[in-house]
Amino acid sequence: MTDNSKIDELKNKASDISDQTAEKAKEAHAKGEEHVEHLKHEAQEAKEKGQEKFEDFKDDAAEKKDSLQSSISEKVEEAKEKAVEVKDSISEKFDDLKNAAKQKIDDLKK
Repeated sequence: MTDNSKIDELKNKASDISDQTAEKAKEAHAKGEEHVEHLKHEAQEAKEKGQEKFEDFKDDAAEKKDSLQSSISEKVEEAKEKAVEVKDSISEKFDDLKNAAKQKIDDLKK
């Protein structure tokens, strides 16, 4: 074999290797794009699930808030009613004591 034919053979091998490398690079690029698209799709699904869970959480929190506010309002009303009862009871007892004291003073004057 002559030097020229060896050089031509090496050029052909280099060209084949270059073509194979370019083909493998294209395949790798295509697979990479597929993976990126798959990851984008998974990320979108995760985002939607997260938003759904967040909305559920907000709804639950709003329900609990409303329930607590209602419960607090009931307790406040009960406390107000008891305060009125206690005030009335104290006023009645005070009036009784005042009348008893007045009676004793009147009895002592006699």
